[in-house]
Amino acid sequence: MNKLVLTLFLCAPVAIVAGLWFAIPKDPARRLNASTAVKAASAGDARQAKVARGDAPTTDEVGEAVKNALGKGQPAAAEKPVGQVPGQPPGQAGGQAGGQAGGQAGVKPAGQAGGVQADWLERAKGQAPGMLRPEFLPQGYIMVVEDGPKLATADSPVYLASSYNGWNPGDERFRMTSRSDLRWQIIMKPGKTDAAIAFKFTRGSWDYEELTEQLQPLDNRGLPEVPLAQYGDGKTQPIFEFKVVRWGDQRPNTAARPDLNPYYIIEAKGVVRLEVSGGPVSPFKRDVLVWLPPGYDEAENAGVSYPVLYMHDGQNLFQKHSAVPAEWQVDETAAALVTSGKVAPMIIVGIPHMGGQARYTEYAPFAAKRLENVTPQGDRYVDFITSEVMPRVERQFRVKTGPESTAIGGASMGAIISLHAAMKRPDKFGSVLLESMAPLGEDNPTREFFERSRGTMPKRVFFGMGTLEGAPANPADPLNKRYETSMREIAKLLEGKTAMKLVVGATPHNEEAWAGRFGGALEFLFPPTAK
Repeated sequence: MNKLVLTLFLCAPVAIVAGLWFAIPKDPARRLNASTAVKAASAGDARQAKVARGDAPTTDEVGEAVKNALGKGQPAAAEKPVGQVPGQPPGQAGGQAGGQAGGQAGVKPAGQAGGVQADWLERAKGQAPGMLRPEFLPQGYIMVVEDGPKLATADSPVYLASSYNGWNPGDERFRMTSRSDLRWQIIMKPGKTDAAIAFKFTRGSWDYEELTEQLQPLDNRGLPEVPLAQYGDGKTQPIFEFKVVRWGDQRPNTAARPDLNPYYIIEAKGVVRLEVSGGPVSPFKRDVLVWLPPGYDEAENAGVSYPVLYMHDGQNLFQKHSAVPAEWQVDETAAALVTSGKVAPMIIVGIPHMGGQARYTEYAPFAAKRLENVTPQGDRYVDFITSEVMPRVERQFRVKTGPESTAIGGASMGAIISLHAAMKRPDKFGSVLLESMAPLGEDNPTREFFERSRGTMPKRVFFGMGTLEGAPANPADPLNKRYETSMREIAKLLEGKTAMKLVVGATPHNEEAWAGRFGGALEFLFPPTAK
C-alpha cells in the first residue's frame, strides 16, 4: 500500500504537466490575443497576428515577407530597362527608358537605411520573378551622374527633371549635390507614387539639357528593376549610375544664341541690364533688359519719372538671334515714336524667359491638355514680377508707380499671363498689350479660364491678332479660321468691360507680325501727355 501511494505521489507532477500541455494554446498569436482567429503555425502567421493587433512589422519581418511573397530562394533575374516610359517634356524626344548617353544604369548596393512602408510590397513587385521596382522601395534609392563634358559647376549644377515634378528643369527640390569624385548625386526618398519615374538630367533649363553624342535630344531615361535578394530587406539602398556625354550648350549654334549667354553684347541702343532672382522655375539669376527713352540721362530730365511697360519673352524684344525668325524691334519703334512726340516717353522692361519647358511653366496660370506635363506656375510668376522685378526697377530707375502708369504685355502664352497678371493685381497694372493670345485647344480653354476669373479687368487693352496664325502657308486652311474665331471669342470677353482696341491683320503667329503692330499699341497705351 505504501509503495502504491509513493508511486502516485511521484507520478502526479508528470500528469499535471501533461494536462497543461494539452490544455494551454500553443499558438503564439493565440497566447498574445486569444480573440484573434489567426493561427500562428509559422513565422508568417505570427506576422499576421501582429497585423491583427495593429502592431507594425519590423524591418527584418518585411524583408522576410518579400522573400516569401515573391519566391524565397529564386535566382535574381538580370537587370533590364523598364521599356517605354510615358510622359516626356513637350518638344523632347521620347522612347526607351534606361541607359542612354552613358549606357544602362549601373546598380550597386548602398548603406543601410531604416523605415518600412506598409503597402510597398505589392507596389514594388517587378515584371520579372524575383525583381523589384526601385521607385517603391521604402528605403529609397540613390542616383549618381557623371558629367562627361565637365561643364557643371556650383553656379550651373545638375538637376533631375522628371515625370515626378512636372518636368521642371530647375526644381530646387531635385538639385543634385556635387561629390568629391566630381560626380553629382541625389538621394530619392520613398514617396506616394504609383508610377515608374521617367527623367532627364539638366543644368537648370531645357536649353541646358543632356544630349546624345550626336547633340540630339535624349530619350527619357528610366530605372531598371533590382534583384529581390539584394534589396528586398527594406534596408539597402540601390545606387544607379549614369553619365552625361553632351549638354545643350555644346550645340554648334550656341554662340549665336545670345539668350543663352547672360553676358552677350547688347547691340540695342538705350538698353541696360538689371539682375534679378531667377523666379519660380529656376534658382539662377536672370538679367531683365531695360530700355530707357531718349533724353533719360540728360540733366534737364533728372527730376522726371516715366511710366513703364513690362514685357515677357524679353530676349526677343530688342535684337534678333538664331532661335527666333525676327525681333519685336521694340527699341527702334519706341525711340522713333518718343522722338516724334506721338507717344509719351516710357521705360520698357523685358523679362527673359528661362527656356523650353520653363517658359510654359511660368506663363501658364491654368492647366490645359495642350500643355501636357506642364505644372502651371503662373501665379508664382506674377508674384515674382510684383515682388522682385518691379521693386528692383523702381529702385534703380525713375519710374512712375501705380496702375495708371504701369502696363504689362506679351504674345501668345505671354499674352495669357499678361491679362492674368492685370486681373490678379489691378493695384499694379492698369493697361495690357495682348498679341496673338493662345487658345490652347479647340475647346478654347483660355476663354473658359478668363470667363471664370473673378479678377478686375484692366482699364485699357490693346488686342492684336492675325488671320493666318494656324497655317500661314495656306490661307484657305480651316485651321486659320479656327484660330481667328478662338481669339475673337477671347476678345469678346473684354468688350464693354474695358477700353479696348482690336487690330486684326493678315499675319502669322510670329515676331514680325507683333513688331508691325507694336507702334500702334504704344500709341494707344501711352498717348502723349498734354503740355
